[in-house]
Amino acid sequence: MTLHEVTLHEVTLHEVTLHEMTLHEVTLHEMTLHGKARRTGRDGPRAAGLVVGA
Repeated sequence: MTLHEVTLHEVTLHEVTLHEMTLHEVTLHEMTLHGKARRTGRDGPRAAGLVVGA
């Protein structure tokens, strides 16, 4: 490979890494949204239970 080809190859690897990082961030974001939804679901019945208990 020429130096130019090696550089192109490294840039491509870098783009793939960036793409994987972006996918990872999207996954983290979805997990966070999921966690918030689940937490809200858990707090809802507990809050309702407190109201009924009072």
